[in-house]
Amino acid sequence: TRSINKYINDKYILEEETLTKKDKMIYEVILGLRKTTGVNLEEFFKKYNVNLIDFFGIIDLVNNKLLIIDNGYLYINKKYLYVSNRILERFLEV
Repeated sequence: TRSINKYINDKYILEEETLTKKDKMIYEVILGLRKTTGVNLEEFFKKYNVNLIDFFGIIDLVNNKLLIIDNGYLYINKKYLYVSNRILERFLEV
């Protein structure tokens, strides 16, 4: 670090990134799908006023059972956890 005193006093910011709404949605989905519980679709809609399935255009992943919707949650099918990074790449294509 450039200044240990600023760092210790929590006043040291080298860079600051401002995230767009789209960035926040992408990060939230990617991080949420890495959890076994997945992403709560209702909470996502309330937070962003966006239907997650439609916005990301992932109905094919749901229809092909790579992603599962159950009890209002979207999560990666346990059979396909080994290709989860490939699945998550789709959310970056928006």
